[in-house]
Amino acid sequence: MTHPREPFLGWPGWRIFAWQQTLTLLCTVVFLVFYGGSSRLASTYGSYHTVHAAWELQIPFVPEVVPLYLSIHLLLALAPFVFRSVPDLAPFAVTLCAITVVASICFVLFPTAAGFQRPPVDDKLFNLADALNMEYNQVPSLHIALSSAAAIAYRARCKKAFAAFFYFWVLGIAVSTLLIHEHHLLDIVTGCVLGIAAMRWLYPYFVRCVPPLIDRAASKRWKNRRFGGLDHAH
Repeated sequence: MTHPREPFLGWPGWRIFAWQQTLTLLCTVVFLVFYGGSSRLASTYGSYHTVHAAWELQIPFVPEVVPLYLSIHLLLALAPFVFRSVPDLAPFAVTLCAITVVASICFVLFPTAAGFQRPPVDDKLFNLADALNMEYNQVPSLHIALSSAAAIAYRARCKKAFAAFFYFWVLGIAVSTLLIHEHHLLDIVTGCVLGIAAMRWLYPYFVRCVPPLIDRAASKRWKNRRFGGLDHAH
């Protein structure tokens, strides 16, 4: 659904922004628990799948593109300024959490290892990115799944020309995962499929179900504040 009368980006206000950060915290916790937990569990297996073609090992190593790789954080950080209310942002946030959970299940059931042998890199930004990327979490690429979902979500709220910008951004992120030898082609394809599938089937479901839950919770909180909880004494 498009919103032609509203600007694509805008400030939601401090009060709404503070509530939005609760959703951000939720996504962060889900990411740490499931993404980190799946990596920790997979590291105990001892044997891992490889899914790359031989020609992929000839892809050059270009650590200079790591800022593009890390730009996913900026892409996702735009969400509170695109979805400028909690009922609007919540379905998207829950969708990102669902993507993380599904990807983490795949990592546990089908742990894979990258085939690249990267040389040491004396660069703080690259080493930061490398530290954030845990082992054996390759197929599907969560990096690509989340960024694809964001691009699709933003597309529905901006002009077509601007929507193309987000698709090129995701394409650049995908290429960067290859050039820093973090992911293989199958990782990228499956990550893209996961992001598209989540926005096609899960996001509409959450759009229908999540806002009413928020409205009921807000209404109950208001009643408790207004009447001091006395309406529950009977």
